Amino acid sequence: MIDPSRIQTSKDMSEQLRALFKEGRWSHRRLGEAAGLSPATVHAIVSGATELPRTGTLVAFVTACGQPKEPWIAARRRVADVTVTNPTREQLRRQVDQLRARAERAEAELGALLRNRTEVCSGPPVSGGGRP
Repeated sequence: MIDPSRIQTSKDMSEQLRALFKEGRWSHRRLGEAAGLSPATVHAIVSGATELPRTGTLVAFVTACGQPKEPWIAARRRVADVTVTNPTREQLRRQVDQLRARAERAEAELGALLRNRTEVCSGPPVSGGGRP
């Protein structure tokens, strides 16, 4: 039974949106056209690859399915609140991976800057323009 008031987690949200999709006998392409979304976005929502669709995307999806947007927005708010205060292991792993990648990029940039500085400082002396 489709009931956005029962949604408490991102898994609940995915299950309810998938049920809504199946109930309407939609194809990814048809729902995408009706909602103004790409078929890939619809697939990501229906498959659960998108844990929590953005509000605008969610509204487009559910209104194309004939649902009122308000209960779904409220459900999204509940899930977002739980996710922020109690992230899953997978969410934490993703955040750690993202931070690790950012740190590696920053370290590489810093290394390049230091190499350039060393090359500039250890280059040949500049003649002329200096005071005697």
